[in-house]
Amino acid sequence: MVFPIILISAPARRRVWLSIKTAVPWIRIKTALPIILINAPARRPVWLSIKTAGVVVDKDGCPVDSDKDGVADYLDKCPGTPAGVVVDKDGCPVDSDKDGVADYLDKCPNTPAGATVDKDGCVHEKISISLNVEFDTNKFDIKKRYHVDIKKVSDFMKAHPETNAVIEGHTDNVGTAESNMKLSQNRAESVRKYLIDKLGIDPATITAVGYGKTRPIAGNDTPEGRQKNRRVEAVIETVQIK
Repeated sequence: MVFPIILISAPARRRVWLSIKTAVPWIRIKTALPIILINAPARRPVWLSIKTAGVVVDKDGCPVDSDKDGVADYLDKCPGTPAGVVVDKDGCPVDSDKDGVADYLDKCPNTPAGATVDKDGCVHEKISISLNVEFDTNKFDIKKRYHVDIKKVSDFMKAHPETNAVIEGHTDNVGTAESNMKLSQNRAESVRKYLIDKLGIDPATITAVGYGKTRPIAGNDTPEGRQKNRRVEAVIETVQIK
């Protein structure tokens, strides 16, 4: 590359620093070069020749830009950029939110700093809702006060149609194992039926399972403990992408 420069009172054979900032589109450099002047008259144009060893040029002598991103190959730290992708001064795709996924691949822009993202630049957040409905002894009809809680489960499932719910029925230890297993199944089925018939949930997304007295959450030696064990419960989870 050859540049015209004008020297202003520079002493001969002394090292000076020449700052180059070129506006030529295919050259994206701003650098300072040490040169030694040899009897160059002040304020007269002098041609400075700079050799860029190893730089591949085209037929016009311009540095090759193979991926056509505006950054010459010898300066391009990210060769092979797809056509049309916005790049930085190093020829690398811009990553505005600094999440490690370039903007042109990022399906979730403006991710908060420090967030863990997937290959699409999105955050996966687990969200869930739980349900606990208690029953009277040897009963499986749903008390009215639990309708609001069941409605919340319905709303959650409608907002996240990819979810499936497993409704689990339980009993205390009063009665035989066989009768308790049947009672627990009926309790689970009663909640499932309410979600389907009253709230419009797809039957294919809800399963009812009875566990009898095999999974207590409290002691069965007090009325309070037995009340807690006579229950239906469910935890519905999904992953929210944002």
